[in-house]
Amino acid sequence: MRIHRPFPSAYVASDAADVATAGYPVLYVPGDSPVGRDGPAVLIEPHAAEPFIAVFASADGNTLYAATCPDPDLFLCVAFGCAYVIDVHTRSFGEVPVCPVTDVRAVPESRAVVFTDYTKIVCLLEGRRLVVSERISRDGIEITEIADGFVYGTASPPPVGTGAAFRLEIATGRHTGGDDNLGPFLDS
Repeated sequence: MRIHRPFPSAYVASDAADVATAGYPVLYVPGDSPVGRDGPAVLIEPHAAEPFIAVFASADGNTLYAATCPDPDLFLCVAFGCAYVIDVHTRSFGEVPVCPVTDVRAVPESRAVVFTDYTKIVCLLEGRRLVVSERISRDGIEITEIADGFVYGTASPPPVGTGAAFRLEIATGRHTGGDDNLGPFLDS
């Protein structure tokens, strides 16, 4: 598994398949039972806490994305369509309210991670702040560009014609366009 490092972190994370893991405590995400939790495993070595193994739920053992976050104490893993964020010092975790995750992008210049599902966009910002958009699409979002604090893309299926373009401000989650809000784009 490749672990992306778009942001500085207060830990080292590595694919547990690449290291000897015997003796490390195990955190099963989600849940605290090892039953059915045989997905990707990550060795997390915080700079100021004991190392541990995080095992993520997965039907096929694959991940879509594993990465550092805008906050240096958080680790992100998208597995089995769900996005989980772990505080590496407390070994607590939460689920990002977007499922199934259809796309995820780190945006270092905005200190954010952007997630899509079929109908909305969720942005994880610095300070552990989540921004959730209103519905942008009925059944699919394609990101075409991220620039200057905005996400640009198309929503499908569009009500008429080919894709319905949208623009979303990462910091606020406000958007124009999309297939449920066909107003003009914001002026730049």
